[in-house]
Amino acid sequence: MGWQDLEDIKQQLTPAEIRFEEARRSIGVGLGPLAFLVIAFLLPPLPDVTSLGMRTLGIFAWVVIWWITEAIPIPMSGLLGLALLAMCGVFSVTRAFSSMGHWVILFLLGAFMIAHAMTVSGLNRRFAYRMISFEFIGGNSWRLMVMFLVAVAMLSSIASDTVSTVIFMAIGMGLLRALNISPGSRYGEMLILSIAWAALYGGMITPAGSPPNLIGIGLVSDSLDFQIGFARWMVVGLPMAVLGILVMLAVIRFSLKDEFGKINIDPEIVRKAREEQGPMTRGEKIAGLGMGTAITLWLTPDIVNVLLGNTHAVSLWIRAHFGGQNVAVVALLVAASMFLIPINWKEKKFPLTWNQAAEGIEWGTLALIAGALGIGSALADPTVGLGNFFASALGNVAGPGTSPFIPLFVVVLFMVFMTSFISNNAAISIVAPIVISIGSAPGSTLNPLAAVMAVAMAASMSVILPCSTPATAIVFGSGYVRILTMFKKGMILALTGVVMATFVAYVIADFVFPWPTP
Repeated sequence: MGWQDLEDIKQQLTPAEIRFEEARRSIGVGLGPLAFLVIAFLLPPLPDVTSLGMRTLGIFAWVVIWWITEAIPIPMSGLLGLALLAMCGVFSVTRAFSSMGHWVILFLLGAFMIAHAMTVSGLNRRFAYRMISFEFIGGNSWRLMVMFLVAVAMLSSIASDTVSTVIFMAIGMGLLRALNISPGSRYGEMLILSIAWAALYGGMITPAGSPPNLIGIGLVSDSLDFQIGFARWMVVGLPMAVLGILVMLAVIRFSLKDEFGKINIDPEIVRKAREEQGPMTRGEKIAGLGMGTAITLWLTPDIVNVLLGNTHAVSLWIRAHFGGQNVAVVALLVAASMFLIPINWKEKKFPLTWNQAAEGIEWGTLALIAGALGIGSALADPTVGLGNFFASALGNVAGPGTSPFIPLFVVVLFMVFMTSFISNNAAISIVAPIVISIGSAPGSTLNPLAAVMAVAMAASMSVILPCSTPATAIVFGSGYVRILTMFKKGMILALTGVVMATFVAYVIADFVFPWPTP
């Protein structure tokens, strides 16, 4: 995997595309700093926003413009944002760069190593050939893509979208290599890009599928004294995920309508390749054991919660040691085992060397996510006042007798936009209390329970930019995905998602969870 600059992709572009890319980058170089100066020092402060908040908003605008225009490499723009937070006095130096040690970064560091052990051993390629050889596929590249993405969504319903993306990225890259599809292929681009889409849609299915789901459930429990159960969540989440996946497949099918005939999957070649692989090597077994152990430990807290309940002593212990942020601990411990379990003790050969591990770590992705986490933390910080401004602005669209779909549509649209730039955990923490307060107000027609479910699912629909979620950052770092493709296709899915959350998730949830509660 790797982040590609313009010089790296020029051979894949037409002369017109090269001119456009050069102009886009040139415009961005000056537009970013100009936006910062205007917002931070020339515009009057927004209501409830401090001068510190205006500087934060200016930094945010600068970084986002450079992310979109790629004026400098996208990962470096994220790190620049952290430096600007410190230079402008928003955070101390220590706090500004603390996101470099965030548990998400450490989780990805370990997960990249585990996944790369599969690549080095050849296990991901074995999985890829097995997937291609299913009778259902029959050499059809469209069926292969559908099956692959459904598998991503199914795993993401019980594992985090980040975990699912890391696992299937390793398999997907092996799949493309098995098919001899290199960067620049539209098929390869859409396959890799849609891993993130499928993971995010799959995360809607169950409460455990995405952290915003659990945050929304917790806020409903604390504020409204109501428990949203696992099964009743799925009554809303499953139709939303199915509808989202169908929309995703329609976008892919339309985007690649002329490509599927160009991808040839010769069953005889696949059969010979599988025969040449022979039985699994010790290295493949160790890499598979490592990934299997990590997946088991990542899923155990949610499975035990379902079986025993979240108040059982065993559930509490497992959640405290393996749940939440401890997924990073699991990832690093399993990654360390790749340097300890020998393939050949006498020759001191292990599944990974450090140089191999370093090749598998997507440093650009880590830099981008660290920058997004730091800037998102600044936007959500109460001392800058932006949260109060957003709450006040959104509250003004609701009133007694107003159709519930008006404030909900505005809130969901805001949610999808905001999660393009800050953590969806931070976004749901800001937006869910707002819809609860709107729905609980005298005369309000908005069902706060249903609204929280709608905005929680909207948090999984932001797929516009690499910085939107760790999943989108991971697939963008593959070298197969161009930012304009991600932006254009992601915008279609995001806007479709706004409509789905407003008129599908809310309507179903309003039926399942009537308000006021009986």
